[in-house]
Amino acid sequence: MTKTRADKRWVGSGIRSGLDELWNELAVPAVAHWVEKQPAEIKQKCHERGLEKMLELKGFRFYVLYFISMTYTGLFGMTREPRKVRHGDLHDWHHATCASAVNVFVTNESKTRPGQLGHALSWKPTPGFEVLNLREFLDRI
Repeated sequence: MTKTRADKRWVGSGIRSGLDELWNELAVPAVAHWVEKQPAEIKQKCHERGLEKMLELKGFRFYVLYFISMTYTGLFGMTREPRKVRHGDLHDWHHATCASAVNVFVTNESKTRPGQLGHALSWKPTPGFEVLNLREFLDRI
C-alpha cells in the first residue's frame, strides 16, 4: 500500500472503488489472513465454519469493517488524496473490535465521514448494533 500511495499516477484517474465493492473483494481474504496466522486447531474450526460465515460474528465483522474503511481512506482519502495514518488509528481498530461485545457504540466521531470510527462501524449495517453520538444516546435513556 505504501508503494501505491507513493505512486501518484492513480490520483484522480478512473473510478475509485466504493466501500461495498471493497467489502465484496476484501472481506473474506481479510478473515483468511487472520485465520492463517492461528494454530492448526483454530484454523481447522474456522475453515469448517466457513470463512464467509465468520463475518457473521461481530468481532470479525468489525475487524474487517475497520480494515476496509482504513484501506479505502488510505488509498483514496476523502478529497482524492490518500489519508495519512494517524496516531489513534490502532486504538480505533481495537475499539472497533471491542465494540462487538455491545449493541450500542457511543462516539462523537462522524457516522457519515469515511476515516472516522463511527463511519467504519456503521457503513455496513450490522443486525442488533448501532452507532450513536452522545446526544442520541442520552435522548434514549
